[in-house]
Amino acid sequence: MTRFAKLTAILLALTLFGSWRRQAAALETPMQVTGENLAPNPGFEILNPAGNNFPVGWSAIVPSGVEPDASVNITKEAHSGSLAVEMRSTSAAVCGLNSVIVPVARGKLTFWFHAISSSAAGQNLVFYVIGVNSAGIEAAPRVAFVVPSADVGGGKWHQGSLQFDYRDQPQIVGIILAPRINENSPTGAGDWILDDVDVRDGWRPATLHISAFWAASTLQPVNKAVTVGVQITNVGDVASEASEVRLSLPAGVELEPGFETEDHCKPLASQQSWRGEWRLKAVRPMEATLRVTAVQGDHAEEAECRILFVSHHNRRFLCTGADGSWEHYPPLQTLQRGDEEPLRPLRYANSDALPDSPFGIAVQLPRAQNLETIFEPCFLNDGNPHTYWAGWPHATAMPGPPDWVEVRLPHKVKVDAVRLTPYWHGQGFPVDFQIETAAGRRPWRTVVSEYAYRLASGKEEQPVTFAFPAVEANRVRLTVSRFSQVPGFYTDFSSPYECRLAEIEVLDLHGRNVALTSEGGSVACSSTYHSYFSERDRIGKAFPDIFKLGIKWIRVGHRGDPTCWSAVERVKGHYSVDPRTDAAITECAKRGVHILYTLDYGNPLYQRTPTLGDPGPLWHQGHPFYGEAGPTTPAAQRGFVNYCGWVAKHFKGRVSAYEIWNEENSWAWFGEPPDPAAFGRLVKDAARRIKEVDPHAMVVFGGTAALAPTFLKAALKEGAGPYLNAIAFHPYGLPKPEGAVGALDVVDGKQEGIPPEKLDFHDYADVLAGLRRWIEPYCPKAQLWADEWNVLVRRQGMAYPGVSELTQAKTLARFYVTNLFYGVHAFWWSLFNDNGALEWGLLRSADMSRMPSFYTCRAICTTLSGAAPDRGVKAELDTTAPDKTIWTFRGRRGSLLIAAYSALDTSQMKDDAPGTPGTLVIQGVHPHLIEAIDPLYGVTQRLHFTDTTNGVEVPDLLIRDYPMILRIR
Repeated sequence: MTRFAKLTAILLALTLFGSWRRQAAALETPMQVTGENLAPNPGFEILNPAGNNFPVGWSAIVPSGVEPDASVNITKEAHSGSLAVEMRSTSAAVCGLNSVIVPVARGKLTFWFHAISSSAAGQNLVFYVIGVNSAGIEAAPRVAFVVPSADVGGGKWHQGSLQFDYRDQPQIVGIILAPRINENSPTGAGDWILDDVDVRDGWRPATLHISAFWAASTLQPVNKAVTVGVQITNVGDVASEASEVRLSLPAGVELEPGFETEDHCKPLASQQSWRGEWRLKAVRPMEATLRVTAVQGDHAEEAECRILFVSHHNRRFLCTGADGSWEHYPPLQTLQRGDEEPLRPLRYANSDALPDSPFGIAVQLPRAQNLETIFEPCFLNDGNPHTYWAGWPHATAMPGPPDWVEVRLPHKVKVDAVRLTPYWHGQGFPVDFQIETAAGRRPWRTVVSEYAYRLASGKEEQPVTFAFPAVEANRVRLTVSRFSQVPGFYTDFSSPYECRLAEIEVLDLHGRNVALTSEGGSVACSSTYHSYFSERDRIGKAFPDIFKLGIKWIRVGHRGDPTCWSAVERVKGHYSVDPRTDAAITECAKRGVHILYTLDYGNPLYQRTPTLGDPGPLWHQGHPFYGEAGPTTPAAQRGFVNYCGWVAKHFKGRVSAYEIWNEENSWAWFGEPPDPAAFGRLVKDAARRIKEVDPHAMVVFGGTAALAPTFLKAALKEGAGPYLNAIAFHPYGLPKPEGAVGALDVVDGKQEGIPPEKLDFHDYADVLAGLRRWIEPYCPKAQLWADEWNVLVRRQGMAYPGVSELTQAKTLARFYVTNLFYGVHAFWWSLFNDNGALEWGLLRSADMSRMPSFYTCRAICTTLSGAAPDRGVKAELDTTAPDKTIWTFRGRRGSLLIAAYSALDTSQMKDDAPGTPGTLVIQGVHPHLIEAIDPLYGVTQRLHFTDTTNGVEVPDLLIRDYPMILRIR
């Protein structure tokens, strides 16, 4: 299990950049500002008398180890007065300013800036407003002003401004003003000066904002009605007037009888919302863009929603695009321009029919039971305020369809109140909600309506009673349409919006709770969030797909798996493995799939390690960040080594390789900073024990988060080298599979992010050469394994940017092919996951259908299993396609295989790129047949070629941004 959310902040800063830009754009309604300037020392004129000669109220942000590449200094080149502050970075190094906390939750920031230079066209020069909680910790998405490219250079001062509003997030008590270079943005050299910062408290006139425009299904059969809804909020500080709401439909889409395209929104108080819904259908297959417009006086706001209407639900050539909307694969006519040979389907092979390969994937193993059930609807009426339920997480406060919880009473009874007990610290308490009652077949009746609700300060965990006139009911429903923000789980890029509660009580006229389980009550709900990890039944359903992939390796042993130390040893000295998990490992061995078993995470029987923060009641079974990280005491380390020995003995002959720990250089070892020497001693003892028990098993040094040269060498100095067969790393931070990655290292007891340029790495070959240099003195014959990497897929309504499903599939193909050429085992993370914040599997988390990457993985495994790099082949590609790349292999039956493509960054890749013609010239071969294999579409085509004195020429190949594989016989 990876902890790359924090790694992302160092090495994948671009990921969040787009979402924060959107956050700022969403607040661009006019705001009236009042009062005095709240910015500390706004002109930087007052310097600290303590002697550091820096402006009072501000601190310089220059991370350790980046000097002299980055600096923050006083300058006399001021907009007004005599002083200003200049931030400068000559590389990708981060630097900037932090103000003291400004006690305001909404308002407007203005400032003057002189953007001297930026190699990233201004996009690395960003002024953030950071919302903080009472502990001074960042606790909400940032709002950002990004310097426009037109304002870079020219020697002029420009004024920047942004609005911020954290009123819907009660945890925010103030803001920090944070201008930066290269933080959570594209990186590059940059230089800018700031002066005259102004922060004012603010209020807004009545302003209607379309908070959500959604469809119950964005992939819909024709002639079948779908619900489309809109939620409009008055984000102003005074009441709005009545307004019109108009729905625009394209030709071919019709409303169901009883619905009109125009509706009326009632007057709304500040922060109040109105919801409208339509039922509609398409009469023919089409990609439909629906538009809704809210009109209030002279102000109008518009939003779009896309639905793909299809004649049937065969998803083989359906995918989601860069915006998360459904679309068809772009049509594929030929692989060679002018070639009229037919495109034939590739015949896929299962894992047991293929020879060995270095292609792997992370998989959760089946289990007989879930290790823990933390958030379940049954906990809502069990009478215990220390058990909880959580609904599905959302990217925004008003995501569209509401969540609901329904309490079913054993019989009709008169009730006059509902009592809600908040979750831990009040997190996730609903903001906009209704309470409805029903008796028998009677329709629902609204008895309570709340909007912009806030728990009383200091009483965040106390039950709240909502009274209403007595009604007869046997069902009570809580419907939530606006959610509060909760701290993100450790894999989330951002904090989601969610509903969480401890108890729902339904009170009769005597104040008695008639909803209790003990009274015969039951609970149903729209969704339950079971954390990052999938449920037992869904894991069992996904597992058989690994054999259809053709994959030859799976990586198991992630946080929450029944293979982890705390799951295997639940009683000190007694070991056992879930029988279903045990059987699954046996099945893999029988069906030709090797297992990389990660031995990891702590065990509270031996040691409770420091936690990272106080997350509340979460999943603690084998959790590396919440008290079960790496063992540091002698007794705990002996316990871990004994666990490794038992596992190796139990699975001898069934498990091919053991990996010791996971991302030990990051937050998954035993807190900050990790101790490389302690880890090195543990690796040595554990590896030696495994080799004593099973000499034929491979032992792998646990995959580091990105690279970690100092940490790696310090750990290997402890003597584990002779027992190691491979060194693993996780190349998160790669701009593309063929690119260079930086380091998350531990230097002088401190964790430090190092960009690839500082390591003198420019491409993947440099990375691998560097790794080999680092391990040469300790284990020169060890293999290199890139045993965790992925590219995240965009989904509608999700917070992270992500890519299209086709881009993910293309990148997966390049990841496997590139590593095959360099002789590196490559593992994709992962087959499937139930996480609502991140989508990186080959199966869609919503319905477990197969994404394009699933079929692409099958094609790569079918085509290249058993192949080996052949660097003796002379092949050249003549094309205008950028970043042309050729990898040459010798196939399992002696055929020559050549992968040719354009190695673009994911940000440059397009789903509908037609391909650029090119001519491939191959020397020293005299083929009778050349065919091309397209792994994205799963087709083959016989190619035209000419045997000339210069070699075999294959003209007019269409070079795309993913490998086309030529098989030459």
